[in-house]
Order: sequence, then structure tokens, then C-alpha cells
Amino acid sequence: MVFDGVCVLCNGAVRFILAHEKAPIFSFTPVQSDLGQQVLTALSRPLHGNDSVVVIDGGRYYLKSDAIVRLARALKAPWSWCALIRFCPRAWRDWAYDRLARNRYAIFGRYDSCMVPDAALRQRFPQ
Repeated sequence: MVFDGVCVLCNGAVRFILAHEKAPIFSFTPVQSDLGQQVLTALSRPLHGNDSVVVIDGGRYYLKSDAIVRLARALKAPWSWCALIRFCPRAWRDWAYDRLARNRYAIFGRYDSCMVPDAALRQRFPQ
């Protein structure tokens, strides 16, 4: 998962996933890291101003609300039930995602630097 490492909402989402995933299957990298930039380049995504979390699963990548659905499916119940949003039209889901992504700093704030995982989680955050 590539996420905005200075976004308070995004960091909270990463901590939430770590606490509620069914199994430790995800790796996380901030978009600001060398690896995050390499992933975005490989996917032909913008390196700056990228307002979407990127989830790579099974050789495919998912953006915006599709990424949220992929993440939700890997969580323990009842959180996995959030994946049911996949039955809403993608245009509606992505509209809501875009509004939140565009205003995430104003609503939730931002950090001055990316979070540094503790030793127990460091292997989940390749650089």
C-alpha cells in the first residue's frame, strides 16, 4: 500500500489496518519514500499531487475507492463489511473519495514528516 506519509488521516488508516487485518499481509510505504516514488513511476502515476492510496494485490493495482474495497476485504469483521460499498456505482464512490482526498489536510491535518515505525513493525514498511 502506498499512502501519503504526512497525512494524518492516511497514517490513522495505516494504524487501523495494522490493528484490524485478518493476517499481516500488507506492506506499507509512504509516497514520499524512494520506494513509493518507484511504485508510482512504474504505474505511470503522478509523483506529486497524487491524491489516491495505491493498493497492489495479485499483480494488479487499485486506486481510490477500489483500493478501499481491497483493504476492507482483508480486515476482520465487522470492518470487512465495509467492502460492501463495491455494490455502489464506482462513480459515486470515487466522487466521495475525491472530495475527502482533496480536503484531507484541511479536515484532519498533516504531519511535518512521515511516521517512523517501531522495531516490531519495521519489516512491514520497506523503503
